[in-house]
Amino acid sequence: DTLSPTMAATHEDLESKPLSMVHSLQSLLHHHLHHLDAQLADHVNNHSLHLVSLNKEVHQLHLSMLGDGAHDYYLHRARASIDRLSSMISSAKDILNTTISKIESSIRLHAQTVHARKLLELFLHISALISQVEKLLLLDYTQVHPDDLDSQSLLLLRVAQKLKILHRSIASLHEDFPSQRGHPALLVNLEPRILIAQKSIDTAIDLCFRRSLQQQNKFATLRCLYAYAALDNIAGAHDFVGLLVVAPIMDCIFSDAQSTDPLLIDELEHIQKLITAGTCRFLLELNVSSNVDYDTELGVASFDFLGTCILQALQRQIKKRKPLSLSLGRPSIFLANYKAIMELVDFMEAQFCPSEWFVTHFRSRPTYIDFMGQWNARLGVYFTLRCQQIAGELEEAIPREDGVPTSIAINQERSSGEALKAPGLKLATSKALDRCLLKCWQKDVLVMPYLLPKALTLALQLISRYSAWLASALHSYHRNIGDEDSFKTREAFVLYAKHDVSILVDMLKGPYLDTISSILRSLPQYKQKPPIIPLVRDSIHEGASRLTEVLNSLDS
Repeated sequence: DTLSPTMAATHEDLESKPLSMVHSLQSLLHHHLHHLDAQLADHVNNHSLHLVSLNKEVHQLHLSMLGDGAHDYYLHRARASIDRLSSMISSAKDILNTTISKIESSIRLHAQTVHARKLLELFLHISALISQVEKLLLLDYTQVHPDDLDSQSLLLLRVAQKLKILHRSIASLHEDFPSQRGHPALLVNLEPRILIAQKSIDTAIDLCFRRSLQQQNKFATLRCLYAYAALDNIAGAHDFVGLLVVAPIMDCIFSDAQSTDPLLIDELEHIQKLITAGTCRFLLELNVSSNVDYDTELGVASFDFLGTCILQALQRQIKKRKPLSLSLGRPSIFLANYKAIMELVDFMEAQFCPSEWFVTHFRSRPTYIDFMGQWNARLGVYFTLRCQQIAGELEEAIPREDGVPTSIAINQERSSGEALKAPGLKLATSKALDRCLLKCWQKDVLVMPYLLPKALTLALQLISRYSAWLASALHSYHRNIGDEDSFKTREAFVLYAKHDVSILVDMLKGPYLDTISSILRSLPQYKQKPPIIPLVRDSIHEGASRLTEVLNSLDS
């Protein structure tokens, strides 16, 4: 009877305690209740066994004196005690369960209150941000002079930062309270004001950015870029620069271009001159010279004016006005355009990428990768065509008939000028091999350093093809005896073959290998890789050894 008022007073006292204390008490009560259940069960079981034992003893000692009525009397009293104890335990459990339920209800109510308070605070914060943005925009319209770019850009940057916080708050509202039914209605009332503010700030930043570029105001331009980044509108800044700065340059260069002329050399030279002058140069230098932390969200290094604005615009103009410049139908024209494009990209990196970090950053951008990918994809096809031309020239010089072709074997045709570097070659096929080997490394064929492995592979394939033809021709010499004239012709062919192979082996191990090594040493990519040159030397020596083995097999 005294337990219930005590528990009620305890409940009233708990309602005034902190929530953490209520949680702790709830946990302790649950633990105590389980422990009490176990104790009561053990107690009841122990008492039941004791009473049963006592009942047997009483029955045995007093059966003769008191009779069956006394036995029933004592048993009835024991059962009454057990029932009274069970009733007290059940009452205590009910009181404890009721108290725990009230505590849990209070906890849920408190959580709902905290949730509602956070939602209301977030709405009040959003409303306050909208009011601040509107006041700052009104200040820009009424108190800042349009010609005062420094003050205007500073104010617009503050507005952009406020809008950034506003958008984050709205995103947090949707993320933290996805199941709320009331907040969408409140947002509907605020959305028109947000849209008006967003449109106003976008228009104001574009106008301020245009004036800052025209006047080449460094600090105002930087603040406008920061504002674009704060609003997550970097793409908008790229589009604005492309339309305002880059498009007039491209239109001026490609307006009079003849689409029938596939060469791009003149146009790319004009682009180099125009991007290093005026507004374009000011913006590009500002993009890499501003003292900002490039790891922050507002760093202007996140803008890609070189790739997104210049390279993309150039690629569009090429496809629109000079599509034949990308054609592989004329490999020499394509190679000239490719080298001109590479020169332009190298020029841009040298002028506007002052450190290795900027070069890596520029080359890692999707616009650069896409631009270079369109040219590099054709570069592999280009060299395949070149390989076919060079290998085809050697194949044409190799006789088709079985046996020693007299007309070709003793042909004394004149050399083709600069291609023939090994004087005194007698066989037409040997002269063709000499010309083809040198073409693999000519500047009007090879693109350094992208095609060096393919050029070396092609050279080794040419040597192998020549060796196979020579072995077959010498084998035919032994197989076919014929008349005396044929025999003399074959004897002459063998002498010419030995003479040519001796010259070719000396040429491969001497001037030819020196030429390749010189090319490799001139490339920065290979200066840090000393094992490359020994590998190339071993490959060339192996090809020369193959030629020597062919002649040695003749003597054996």
